[in-house]
Amino acid sequence: MGFSRSLVGRLLDPLAASTGKVVGALGTLTGTAHLTGWTLTTSAAWPDALAAGEIGGAAGELGAYAASHPAYVAIALVGLALVAFAE
Repeated sequence: MGFSRSLVGRLLDPLAASTGKVVGALGTLTGTAHLTGWTLTTSAAWPDALAAGEIGGAAGELGAYAASHPAYVAIALVGLALVAFAE
């Protein structure tokens, strides 16, 4: 019993020491997953516009995404900040 507790403790210690970075990574992954899902389930043309070099077209569509899904954009940005600056 003592072995498994210490093993689990050793595995979870790094996670507990960097909680801000873990929360940030989860937030960033959530925002990215939603953008990916939105792109795959709608007729979003921003990936094609970006691939064709039409930055304006891609930016316009991504702006529309940000306007209709501000919470996901916010969680992704906060997540990136936490990953970058959390101790």
